[in-house]
Amino acid sequence: MTGTIKWESRTATEAVQITKAVLIQQGEELISGADGMAVVSYQSGLTISLFPNSHISFIQMLPANFVLNQLQGTIEYQKNNSTPLAIRSLHLLTQMDNGDLQIAIDEKIARIDIFVKKGSVQIAFNDLQNISNVIRLQEADRYQFDDKKRQGNVEINR
Repeated sequence: MTGTIKWESRTATEAVQITKAVLIQQGEELISGADGMAVVSYQSGLTISLFPNSHISFIQMLPANFVLNQLQGTIEYQKNNSTPLAIRSLHLLTQMDNGDLQIAIDEKIARIDIFVKKGSVQIAFNDLQNISNVIRLQEADRYQFDDKKRQGNVEINR
């Protein structure tokens, strides 16, 4: 990790700045400042890279299923294991297979950009008519999701 990184323990009420690595557990959060970057590695084959001004919550980290909530910023997820990984970003849910995925949230305009660097992902959301939508993205695909309008566009790059 470099720069400003804040960690919120599951027993705390607010995040504190850390200067050395800590063990991240279920129910905890990491926040990177404008100058901060951090990498979280799990032995199970999951690496999470936070770019500046990012915020992630580790909702569930049980061996049977990982659930994360990306609250802001740009985060890259690299997964090489059989444990299911779900990432919530505003009103969008991403189920990741093995591979490399980057999610960027622009909270000012409520837009989410997804780039599948390697592998494939499945995204799901309910539109404004409360209709469920499920879309599969493959390697090199990009997806832009407008959270206010609850709709998106796929850019296929195969």
